Amino acid sequence: MKDYTKTDACLLLIQTICKAPRLTLTDKTVREILGDPSKAQYHKLINELTTDVGDRKAILLKQKDSEGNIQFQLNHCDWVNFIEGTQEIHFILKSYKEMGHLFPKIDVDGVSVHAKNIDRRFHYLSQVKVKDSTESVAGVQTHLESLIKALVGNRRIFIKYKDNDKNKEKTATEIFPLTLVQYRDDLYLVAYKTEMGVENLRHYKVSRILEIIESKSGFKYPNEAKWNPKEYFKNNSGIFVGNEKKAVFRIYNESKKILSEKSFFNSTIINQMKDYDEYQCVYSNVEEFMGFLFIYGQDVEIVGDAVLKKAFREKAEKILLRNK
Repeated sequence: MKDYTKTDACLLLIQTICKAPRLTLTDKTVREILGDPSKAQYHKLINELTTDVGDRKAILLKQKDSEGNIQFQLNHCDWVNFIEGTQEIHFILKSYKEMGHLFPKIDVDGVSVHAKNIDRRFHYLSQVKVKDSTESVAGVQTHLESLIKALVGNRRIFIKYKDNDKNKEKTATEIFPLTLVQYRDDLYLVAYKTEMGVENLRHYKVSRILEIIESKSGFKYPNEAKWNPKEYFKNNSGIFVGNEKKAVFRIYNESKKILSEKSFFNSTIINQMKDYDEYQCVYSNVEEFMGFLFIYGQDVEIVGDAVLKKAFREKAEKILLRNK
């Protein structure tokens, strides 16, 4: 297969078939879209896409034309079911984001609502598939359906949330869901707490939500000038938003080549020497940014930002002390 994931291949297939005449593609076209896999891989993929799984209907319908040639048609009547039923979080969110605009209305509790601003309701800071055994998946699978209904239907919800204070009684808090964000191995819900307004913006890790109480009360989703997740997270080093800071560092040895092929933290190469590349980048959270730097730790030299350099050195000393 071509150098992309099964999820990306399936998404490309569905996006293509949504725009095809009569929502139908030939067997040859489907095979090309899936990256010309081997016969065994192709049979396995087609079987997954054309088979009902529990309450989730098949994504594609397999049929033959008048000449006996195999064709595939989108089972568009059940697209919501297959998206909500999948175990791949990345697939769920990207499906809504990239396909939502193709469907003018979404059925929520028997009421048709317009699927507007899909790209602002589902957002990525990273695209990492979560393993089925993680705590994240357990929490997400429990609450995802309610969150998606609230997001596409502009519904308020009440949540009980597990914070750091274990002794604190968990009371239901009313929130206004804005965007479901994927970052590393988890999903986060960005929402207004109690009242609308940027001063009440909060992040909730979905796997820490203990209970969701659905509400029939709606709210007016803010316009793009008031809420734009791309702008909000633009220069942040992760899910945590803070004051922007600039850092300059040098990267040596094998890491020099590896990093030159990556895009990270709005980075710019400001100096290229034989032994190192010098980068300037923007970050907002020291701990998250250091987590990134420590992947290449032995090849990193921080030459700007005294606070970052001190924190980096202290972290390295703690690592050495623990592993002496």
